[in-house]
Amino acid sequence: MAYISTLLPHMENTTDSKSKIGSDIQRLRGDLGESVIDLSGKAGIARGYWYEVERGEVNVTIETLEAIARALDADVEVRFSPKRRRRAS
Repeated sequence: MAYISTLLPHMENTTDSKSKIGSDIQRLRGDLGESVIDLSGKAGIARGYWYEVERGEVNVTIETLEAIARALDADVEVRFSPKRRRRAS
């Protein structure tokens, strides 16, 4: 089973997280050799929106991630990491 797996460290903005999720989806789609047209249809989302997700341009909901994962025959795995504190010198 493949995973859409992203470690979400503390960030000032969500651009990096969105890009990481999008690149995971794009990689899995490439591994399957499937088109966005076919997979977006399976997921029940517009193909333009799928492209936006892959490019990290939109804030995707958990429900949409789950639909994309089903279309990719993958699971969604999200992990959070604690914010690192700087030690006083």
